[in-house]
Amino acid sequence: MPVSYNVKNYILMFSTKGDEGMNRMYRDEIIGKIIFFIAGIYILIKIIIPIIYPASIAAGLYDSFQVYERIIDKSNAYIETAMDYNDYEEDKKELISIIFKYLTGIDISNNRSYLTSQIPMLELIDITSLTNKENGPVVVVPRIVQEDIANNSDKQSNNTEQGNNTNSDNNSTNQNNSSNNNTNKTETEQKVIPAKTEPVKKLKLDPKKPLVLIYHTHTTENYNPQNKPNENYTTESDKGVCRVGEELKKELQDVYGIATIHDTTVHDLPKREGAYAKSRPTIQKYVKKYPSLKIIIDLHRDGDVSRNRTTAIINNEKYARVMLVVGTNNKYHSKSEVFAKKVNGVFEYLYPNYSRGIMYKKGIYNQDLSSKIILLEVGSNENSLDEALKSVKVIGKVISKSIN
Repeated sequence: MPVSYNVKNYILMFSTKGDEGMNRMYRDEIIGKIIFFIAGIYILIKIIIPIIYPASIAAGLYDSFQVYERIIDKSNAYIETAMDYNDYEEDKKELISIIFKYLTGIDISNNRSYLTSQIPMLELIDITSLTNKENGPVVVVPRIVQEDIANNSDKQSNNTEQGNNTNSDNNSTNQNNSSNNNTNKTETEQKVIPAKTEPVKKLKLDPKKPLVLIYHTHTTENYNPQNKPNENYTTESDKGVCRVGEELKKELQDVYGIATIHDTTVHDLPKREGAYAKSRPTIQKYVKKYPSLKIIIDLHRDGDVSRNRTTAIINNEKYARVMLVVGTNNKYHSKSEVFAKKVNGVFEYLYPNYSRGIMYKKGIYNQDLSSKIILLEVGSNENSLDEALKSVKVIGKVISKSIN
């Protein structure tokens, strides 16, 4: 009896411990599933809401935070520069998108990445032949070339009329031939030649009253068509956007007589963050000193944009295209937009399709300091310096036309 009793006790004890272990395991498993479910719902909400409604809860929280910043800013005028809203907007990353891409390999901003995650064979397909014409260099026919054709045809007709006037016997016949030649012009030819524009007059250079200021918030931006490591930025002033700015200054002064200041102060070292706060005093200094300024250019080059989109072909030569950027958070937003549209309109008139247009971005970009400030992107890092320098003549022509 004692033996059998002890055996039963041992069996009962082990079975009880086994039940407790199983219960604990089931309990931990259920808790784990609940936590995983809640975390999944949370992540799903964070991912789906910004896609369905961009002004998401996160954006609302950011806006609320910005309200407190503005209140503090009102109490101290120096806070705005220290906070540097421009850089926050420009350098802000979508954290959820980055985490989602890291976990799943899917880039929310790229529809093709989702398809390739479901159909891996799509990664082996080259879709470059299926892209639209925006992905190829734009062929630009300058209107000034068309006007030169019109001027040459006028000169030829004038020479013909002078020759006709010397022959009194054939005067009437030649007049008839001249009128017949005008009527024989095809409808297409008449459409190709636009209305003439007045030539840009060279102004009298007055260094004491400069009309144009060129500066660079991101002073070290460089052109790197070969995509060499560590060459997207340079501290050498004879390269990159600094070189483009200097050549533009020479073009405006030598060709058009427009007194121009080119400031090469480095604002993006030792780091790019905070560059707009650093360039702010530079602008303020010149705006205060030279009320004669009619246009202020923050000259950049775009980044991570295909050279096919940022390249134009003019007379069989490659040029870097331009794009204007307007910050929608500055107090002169409406005036900045009007001014940018004016400059872009001149680009479109003189060089149709050369400009990539105007991009509106949530930021200030120091455009609250003056309604005459434009942020001008000249090409991208994938363009060559030579292509950017060729564009100087185009930009110079447009600026002089805008000023006059």
